[in-house]
Amino acid sequence: MKVPSVLRHHISYKETLMRQKPYWKIFLQRLLFSIVLVFATYNTFGFSYYHWALQTPFEGFAEAMGALKIVAGILLCICYMMLMWATYRAKGPVGILITVIVFGAVVYLLWAAEIIDFHNATSTTYLGEIIIALMLTLGSTWSIIWRRLTGQVAVEDPDTD
Repeated sequence: MKVPSVLRHHISYKETLMRQKPYWKIFLQRLLFSIVLVFATYNTFGFSYYHWALQTPFEGFAEAMGALKIVAGILLCICYMMLMWATYRAKGPVGILITVIVFGAVVYLLWAAEIIDFHNATSTTYLGEIIIALMLTLGSTWSIIWRRLTGQVAVEDPDTD
C-alpha cells in the first residue's frame, strides 16, 4: 500500500526528539562558543581583541588594518548582544540575579576553602572569564534545559505597545 505524500512527511513529536542532538552536546557547543568569545575578547596571554585593538589605538583607522579592527569589534559586540539577549529573554532579571548569586556563592565557597586565591590576578581573571562564559551559556541554553526538566515549552506573546 502506498502512503500519501502528505502522511509521509508527518513526523511525530517523539521522532522529532529522537532526531535532535543530545542536550549535553548542545550545551557543550554553546559553552565552547562562549569560552572562545570571552577569551578572544580579553585574556592574560596578550592574544586578544583588547590587546590587538589597543596596540596602536589611534593609528591606522584609515587603513585596512584599522577597518579590520572596527569590523572585528562590531562582530564581537553582535555575538555578545545575541547571547545576552537570549539570556535575558530566557531567564529574565530575577533569573539572572539568582544565577549571579549562585555563582557568587560558589566563588565564596572556593575562596573560603582556600582553593582560589584572589591575590593572583591571572587566576582571578580566568575565574571571572569562565563565570561570564558559563552565565552566557546557561542563558542561551536555559529554554532547552527548562523544557528537558519540566516538559514545559516557553512561548511568549509578541510585544504589544
